Amino acid sequence: MYNSSGKLLMQMICNVMKVMDKAKGTLTQTCTKLLERNTKYAPKYRAKWNDIARYEVYGPWHDQHVVDMRERWQELNGIPCKHAIVIMHEMGDSGESVGELYTYVNKVYLLSTWREAYCHKVKRKCSADERNLSQSQPNRLTRNFISVRCGKCNNMGHNSRT
Repeated sequence: MYNSSGKLLMQMICNVMKVMDKAKGTLTQTCTKLLERNTKYAPKYRAKWNDIARYEVYGPWHDQHVVDMRERWQELNGIPCKHAIVIMHEMGDSGESVGELYTYVNKVYLLSTWREAYCHKVKRKCSADERNLSQSQPNRLTRNFISVRCGKCNNMGHNSRT
């Protein structure tokens, strides 16, 4: 049981490491795709300053959202939504320091976090065939060179069955 699960864990870790080696930038591939999608749809929205760090965002379907940038909120998945991206562009246009887009992403999506999580290797445990069983002491003594005594006649050399 352990060998098969250990083998699966080693395969999974190797697969994740290969994906991380292929990734470009500081974010995982999934996060990069989601950010690109949100950035693509962001120009359809308009942001209007409301308060110190509050903005009203108007969408193409007449939807409205109020976003407070002090809280640095993101959607449930920890990636800035299209509304927040529009506000970041608006803040940058007005001269405020916004920083890079990936600084608003949850640290779970950073490749450095993934490398830290998957740096440990699973050590393979030997199977029963590979273990050297001759070194261990047997639990029961063997009957080699011991004469057998019969239970009925009490003579040596045979037992009661024969």
